[in-house]
Amino acid sequence: MRQQLNATSKVVETMKTVNTLMDSIDATRHSVRILSAENKGSADYSQRMTELKDYVKKTEDKIRELEASVAENDVNADSYMTIIDALKDELKIRNEEIGVMEDNTELSTAVNLKSAQLDDIEMRLEAKKNELKLLDIRIKELVRTMKISQGDSYFAQAGALEEAAKRTKLAPNKKRDTYEEALHLYEKAFKFGKKEAKAKVEELKSKVD
Repeated sequence: MRQQLNATSKVVETMKTVNTLMDSIDATRHSVRILSAENKGSADYSQRMTELKDYVKKTEDKIRELEASVAENDVNADSYMTIIDALKDELKIRNEEIGVMEDNTELSTAVNLKSAQLDDIEMRLEAKKNELKLLDIRIKELVRTMKISQGDSYFAQAGALEEAAKRTKLAPNKKRDTYEEALHLYEKAFKFGKKEAKAKVEELKSKVD
């Protein structure tokens, strides 16, 4: 059980990192577009473009790490593989967009891309973003569900330890240590959204103080 919880926690944390990196890609992409409209040849533009590519590379690495974790631990594998595939699609769109921005930077004003072509690319990117907004809702719901699942597991483990402590009659030190371990697990359960654990935390604190 503990191994499964650790595996779940690792997947959740990696997913959070991927989402954070995706947000960084969007923020940097926005800066690149603003600088592109002002001065494509500026040092700031080059720096931001380098940062954008770096964020994409880090995201690719984290998605591979996430994929390996899911494959190794079989933690909600079907749900996560669907999400991973969609994240890969999003990253593919981001790379396509970077390529378009670089092409526009290299083209002279005399040989610029037609606005209709750019509009078509923007429309496809916007459609993909709307699709991925729904995915983001699914990701958050999955993470929330997994947190609740972890909270339930910690709560159950704490309850078993509390019961063991109650049955310990002739070893007061062992009884106290077991209560302390149960308290620690109840605190974890509360952290992961198990509201019922709050009363147990307060109750056991009085027993170990």
